[in-house]
Amino acid sequence: MLAWNAGGGMIKSVTLIDVYHEISTNRRSRCYRFHYQSFNKVLTEENVSKTHSYLRHLIETKLKVKLR
Repeated sequence: MLAWNAGGGMIKSVTLIDVYHEISTNRRSRCYRFHYQSFNKVLTEENVSKTHSYLRHLIETKLKVKLR
C-alpha cells in the first residue's frame, strides 16, 4: 500500500520475485519488481527515478528496513 500511495498513480503493480533466507544471521532478503505506467503523462527516466528514490526513502524510514 505504501508504494501505491507514494507512487502518485504511476505504479501499476508490485511483485515479490525472490526471497532469500540467510540461516547463520537469520536475515531475510526480498526482491520486488515495480511496474510503472501512467495514462496522464509520458514516463521519462527522470520522473520515474525521482518517484523511485522517494519510494525507497519512504520504505527505509516507515518500515525500518535496510535497502540495497
